[in-house]
Amino acid sequence: MADPDDVTFNRDFALRPGVVEAVRPGLRRILCDNPGPFTFTGTVSYIVGRGRVAIIDPGPDDAAHAACLLAAVKDETVSHVLVTHTHRDHSPNAARIKRATGALLCGEGPHRASRPRFESEKFNPESGADRHFIPDLALADGDMVEGPDWRLAAVATPGHTANHLVFAWPEQDCAFVGDHIMGWSTTIVAPPDGAMSDYLASLQLLAERPEKLYYSAHGPEIGDGPRFARGLIRHRKAREASILHRLGKGEADIASIVRAIYIGIDPRLSIAAGYSVLAHMEDLVGRGVVATDGDPVISGIYRLKGWACARCQIDTGCQHWLWRTGENWSPLCGTSACGRFARKDLSVARQGHRGDLLTGNSERWAKLITREHIVVKLLLYADGKLATVVFRGQGLPLSSGGVPEAPWQGGSPLGGRRWSLNPEDWNRIGRAENLMVCRELEAVIDDGRETSMDFTVDSRSVELAEAVLAEVVALNADGRWREARKRFDPAYLPYSSKTDHVELRAVAVLGPDRFLVRIESGVLLIDGDVDEIRTDIVAFGLSRDRRWLALATADGIIVTTDLDASASLRLPWPPLKDGAFDADSLCSLDVANDGRSLVIASDSCGIWLVRNGSWTELAPRPGVGDDWIAENDNCDAADDGCGVKVGSYAELRARYGAPSGMDVTHVAISPDGHYVAYGWQDSPGHYLDRIAGGSLDPLGTIEPDSDYPYCLRFSDDSRFLLSNSRHFSAGATRCVEVEAFPERREEAVCSIDDYLRANSIAELPSAAFGREGGVAWIGGVGWSHAASFGSSSGDGKPVFTQLFGESLCGMDYDPRSRRAVVIGTSGILHVMDPFVQAEPGTERGYHPRGELYRILLWDRLGRVVRW
Repeated sequence: MADPDDVTFNRDFALRPGVVEAVRPGLRRILCDNPGPFTFTGTVSYIVGRGRVAIIDPGPDDAAHAACLLAAVKDETVSHVLVTHTHRDHSPNAARIKRATGALLCGEGPHRASRPRFESEKFNPESGADRHFIPDLALADGDMVEGPDWRLAAVATPGHTANHLVFAWPEQDCAFVGDHIMGWSTTIVAPPDGAMSDYLASLQLLAERPEKLYYSAHGPEIGDGPRFARGLIRHRKAREASILHRLGKGEADIASIVRAIYIGIDPRLSIAAGYSVLAHMEDLVGRGVVATDGDPVISGIYRLKGWACARCQIDTGCQHWLWRTGENWSPLCGTSACGRFARKDLSVARQGHRGDLLTGNSERWAKLITREHIVVKLLLYADGKLATVVFRGQGLPLSSGGVPEAPWQGGSPLGGRRWSLNPEDWNRIGRAENLMVCRELEAVIDDGRETSMDFTVDSRSVELAEAVLAEVVALNADGRWREARKRFDPAYLPYSSKTDHVELRAVAVLGPDRFLVRIESGVLLIDGDVDEIRTDIVAFGLSRDRRWLALATADGIIVTTDLDASASLRLPWPPLKDGAFDADSLCSLDVANDGRSLVIASDSCGIWLVRNGSWTELAPRPGVGDDWIAENDNCDAADDGCGVKVGSYAELRARYGAPSGMDVTHVAISPDGHYVAYGWQDSPGHYLDRIAGGSLDPLGTIEPDSDYPYCLRFSDDSRFLLSNSRHFSAGATRCVEVEAFPERREEAVCSIDDYLRANSIAELPSAAFGREGGVAWIGGVGWSHAASFGSSSGDGKPVFTQLFGESLCGMDYDPRSRRAVVIGTSGILHVMDPFVQAEPGTERGYHPRGELYRILLWDRLGRVVRW
């Protein structure tokens, strides 16, 4: 029988944007047209009362939605605007409503986090915060706001955000619950903005209140709110139990736990799911159930609290080795330095005590977990004889000598012996899974079928992957790396968790097997089998006609036709108001086909254009960056969402704690040198300017489909501009017809991708795919997407979709060699033939392309390895 408090989500919500719906006497609602993976069909704004009214959650910075709200209350007085919390889909329109009506802004207070950000946290998960909202009336728990026919009580409900309020309407037996409870989905709780302990306490508080009917800011109303709140508590406790179960199984990092418990999750929500798991981890660590070294952060390693290590006294939880000391067994760390000694000790104990590892009168289990957190269980019978090894759920019989047979060869796995490598097993498992993913994606895209498949799963073990890698490295050492590709299909997932320290930033194809790769310590030149680090170069850009190579050095920019050719142009760095230009801070560098016009973007030194040998500062400058930040002049030094204020760099450093207040700057110049586009993470959109002689003609701002502008690319013929913006792991790419943009803005802009956050875009020749216009290959988080753009976008389906299992940070295509190169955050350089479909089962995706080979750029390998 179903539990009476089970959660049943309702996604049936037919309200159309802009339509005023009378919900009940004295209550109207209007849906904002801002649908998305976090907002469902959009933000619902409520109008309470008649004659003298209050508006609850006026929504995002959206003039059209504000106009609908104002039209709905025409000839009425708006006395109060109430905000449940300060996220950008709820509060920014409050300022616009206040200007039009003079209403009093009411909320708990300005945006604040539930806790300070830890020093080790590099990514700011509070990126959706509205830091401009300051209430005229700060409401505390129990405060009342009243009108002639309505009375609302503020109920403090921290959790989703620290300043979240619910507004109860006792006389109507209902409550406006904002994002704290939603009928269509669970609420995201993402530290440090939110806190799971606060969220659960607030749910319990609402469950004990008398109001029955809940009106949420997203989706339909909830008929029995207290029952639903209790169901959410049970749901969160079940999620907590799943996390503890995965920790007990050996998963120790949040990414692995997300893959295990969020099966079939929308890829756009994977980062949000990770922060939800982090919220649970923070709560569990605070309650003493889970341990971690250092602060509980998204990149942390977690373990159940349990026994202390016999050597280092670190709490090992269930992740331990058992170390024999005489007749006793003690736990040893499997993840610390002493774990290496533990393996040696166990090897000796294993070999010396094959018949009597443990003695006793009952059946016993011993869990042994390697530093890769893979569970091995030893089943021991009452007579102390080791009969079976259970590895990943598979029973392995022992030989007469007490040694497991397959898949180990020549001794016990605890003895550190080599895995018995069977390439057929490696390839067979990988191909079967890849083929299944390819077919599922085809059904989803071609037939519109829904799927619950987790496309990231790879059941091949880390141990087997490491053994395959060892063979690949050995073949490289013998100069026979091409045999590795023939023998082993490329790995998909098993290596990603071991290579996240590698930082690749950009790539350029100079020839069939000649590449430039920007790495953290300089630029790596790969030429056939020769690898050379060029420490004299910090960044590079390649013109679209492949003729000009712009090289950034410590002293300035060099433009040349080849790495070792004489310079055609030398430019010192632009003069700054204070200090010298920091060449290492360059985020992007682009050069036009004339070899004389180029652009650079730097978080610390701004965005600049070179034209006729002189520098022009594109941002920050008056009218670019100061036009929106000037509305709110109270950002604190810890806030990296404040944008850019025009002034000296010394002032900006002192004020914002960063050299320019800019982040993720990016810039592109059209191949013909006539247009330039630029932006940064917190800019109001992408700026598009025409270059007219020695001056700039601003054409306008391309507003993002999602929260933050992220990357740009002009088409090879300079007719179109591709602009990407992102929100968490999701994003959107727009295609802009450049010449038509100023006069026919609505007709000139169309969307070609609505789910990928991209760090890079390459253009492929459309004729090769039977398409008109162009084909944009968009590199996103975990996968890529090839989409038509230009005069004809085809049937709307992707040309192909390629899953790489890593975030992609650079792409380039060379029409002469017909090679494409993709680089990712796991330190892999993928050399592709984009026009040849992969052999079925070897690559994951929708009509995936063929990978010719890959290059592994991992510090732990000590050298470049080809596969």
